[in-house]
Amino acid sequence: MSIIVEFPKNKSRAASPQSAPSWRDTLKIHPAADLLPLMPADKLRELGKDIVENGLKVSIALWREHPRAELLLLDGRNRLDAIELVTGKKVEIGAPSIMAGDDFLACDKVIELDGRVVDPWAYAISVNILRRDLTPEERQNALIRLIARTPEKSDRQFAEEIGVDHKTVGSARARGEATGEVSPVEKRVGRDGKSRRKRAPKAPPDAPEAAIPDDAELIAALNAAPHWSDVAWTRVLEQLPFERFMRVKPPSYGPKLARLATQYSDPQARHLELVH
Repeated sequence: MSIIVEFPKNKSRAASPQSAPSWRDTLKIHPAADLLPLMPADKLRELGKDIVENGLKVSIALWREHPRAELLLLDGRNRLDAIELVTGKKVEIGAPSIMAGDDFLACDKVIELDGRVVDPWAYAISVNILRRDLTPEERQNALIRLIARTPEKSDRQFAEEIGVDHKTVGSARARGEATGEVSPVEKRVGRDGKSRRKRAPKAPPDAPEAAIPDDAELIAALNAAPHWSDVAWTRVLEQLPFERFMRVKPPSYGPKLARLATQYSDPQARHLELVH
């Protein structure tokens, strides 16, 4: 069963006077269509002129939850508004055709989607996410609203459904969780239907352990970390008594430690020179 969620209506629509009849008076809009913003008035007029002169290239999509349910507009708000704006006539939608008075007719340009097999939310994002008039921020906001509905889905599952890279979805999820728009979840459901725990972030490769219990483990850690940066070594020396370090030091680390000599007291610096 499809869950209908009401979103605030986009107020950027360049509408005809309220007294003028419109397709909106007779055709309800699925809330998934409001995941994306409407075009501003100037862009809407440009679109309308192009459609009237060159024809409607992209079909209008209607959706119904089951065969006996009411038809809802899922994709095509801007195109229908644009036709009405330019022709000044109410658009009549009689699938599979569209007409606006005697000025406009488009045959076989309306499709009906079956809600038993088509997810309206994923469809609305899929056909609109790469629209040229959307800014990167608008695209990300649309993804955030999509993820917020079912945050338990994995990034890869969303990516497959709407045709974007899973890293794009992950970036939108991270922003949504940071702003509170997306609820964090412990487990996510992948494309195979299996539930998996969210991966813990990996520690930086040069981050030393905060505490090492004995000399043997300290020696092992030092010998295994030739790639550590000077910053990492600085943290080691800040956390570790200098005398203990001198007791377990690996002999091959003299040159690197000598470069850090100026950050420590004179006695420590003399020890570092001896190591070098």
